[in-house]
Amino acid sequence: MTTRKRGDSWTAEVEVAGSRRYGTFPTRRLAEEWKATIRQSLAQHRGSASLDKSITVATVLERYARDVLSARKQAAPDTLRLNAMLRDSAIVAIPLNRLKTSDIVRWRDTRLKQVSVITKKQLSASTVARDMNLLRAALNVARREWGWGHEDIVANVAAPKSPQGRDRLISGAEEALILQHLEWSEIAAPESARRCHGMAVVFALETAMRLGEICAIVWEDENPSKHVVKLRAEVTKNGKSRLVPLSPRALLCLKRIRDSRASRGLPVGPSDSVFGWKSESLGQAFARVVSRLKIDNLRFHDLRHTSITRLANVLTNPFDLTRMVGHADPKMTLRYYNEPAENIAKKLALAALPKDRPAVL
Repeated sequence: MTTRKRGDSWTAEVEVAGSRRYGTFPTRRLAEEWKATIRQSLAQHRGSASLDKSITVATVLERYARDVLSARKQAAPDTLRLNAMLRDSAIVAIPLNRLKTSDIVRWRDTRLKQVSVITKKQLSASTVARDMNLLRAALNVARREWGWGHEDIVANVAAPKSPQGRDRLISGAEEALILQHLEWSEIAAPESARRCHGMAVVFALETAMRLGEICAIVWEDENPSKHVVKLRAEVTKNGKSRLVPLSPRALLCLKRIRDSRASRGLPVGPSDSVFGWKSESLGQAFARVVSRLKIDNLRFHDLRHTSITRLANVLTNPFDLTRMVGHADPKMTLRYYNEPAENIAKKLALAALPKDRPAVL
């Protein structure tokens, strides 16, 4: 453990479990106090190491799901991810006080070679990176709040490099193929789960709403006279309620579902679900449909990308679009706008040139 002066500050260095920690302080006294705190913490953990033999990575993940994820909004994706880790990963059996960097590396590399049960394809780098983030979050809560472990061990392992942000849009042909498979039409009543699935796909393309938001809508959220649906604060990603304007096609989806349920004597009370799907079930069902139809690399969230791109051609005020889709910053909306360059070129070709500009020869 060393302390060095660098310029006007002091840098303290401590070795913990084979890795180095650094801290920079304005005075040497503060640097030495920080080192003393680290020493004391290490001594406490070494003294209680025998008590931690029964605490495994699985113990941490199970408590994290129970104490942390259960109280979080929109926790379904992380809960599914965590359950998959508990079911499929050998790392969960390792006692926490024996967990090493090499274990994290081995687990990461194994995950990168695994195949998704749903898509039948090799897991992507971004999927494994999200797994690592979840594991790190659980271990950090265990260390800081429960007194389990003594190092942010996942931080020592490089996450797989994720590719550039997705720009996948659903094509018109793919949309038609999916809706045909789901037996959707503007006339047919959605009397089956498959047809309600088709309604949800159309609704997503019309409103740019997220999967979890669509599945959380209940009938009291609908206001057909004002052509809007209200998303409550507890179901949105940013924790703020918003009104989503509805296109004629989106309104028709809600009317068809309401009429179909009423004609079959099914409840359409204020707190009853509109689409009748849980978000995780609908996401998995969509993935199965895409796989069955052999459509490459399409996810339900890509419908949101597609909808925002289409809406950008209709809503000329960018702030209207940002407000509609629930982004706090227009820069985020721009990330979702994925109009192909060739389409933009066609728009330029169709645009009339001002009279005071010379024609291109």
